[in-house]
Amino acid sequence: MRKKYKIMIALVVIMGIVFVYQYPVQKYFALKEFGNYINTQGIKENNIYEKKAYKDWKNGGYLIAISLKDDPNNKYYYHYKVWTHKKGEDFKLNRMVLSIIDETKSIELEKPFD
Repeated sequence: MRKKYKIMIALVVIMGIVFVYQYPVQKYFALKEFGNYINTQGIKENNIYEKKAYKDWKNGGYLIAISLKDDPNNKYYYHYKVWTHKKGEDFKLNRMVLSIIDETKSIELEKPFD
């Protein structure tokens, strides 16, 4: 019986470590790298109108979406990954990729297709 309890405790500890790594630790790294990235771009924190950080389960890492006060027509999406290892590329840490969406030219549906 003691062996089963030790195994269960070990599994709970491992699951706890994975949970803590997936949420607060990765989010901390993403927001820290985001701060460095926007400083390099010359964007001031007081110019950010709205900022939201999401766990990106489909692509991995975190997604930080912002709107700027002086550029309300565009939405900026910063994709952060702790590490990337694509075939044919070198191993990279703290990768940040920016995507800009022009919301005035994006398609909005009034009602869904039938």
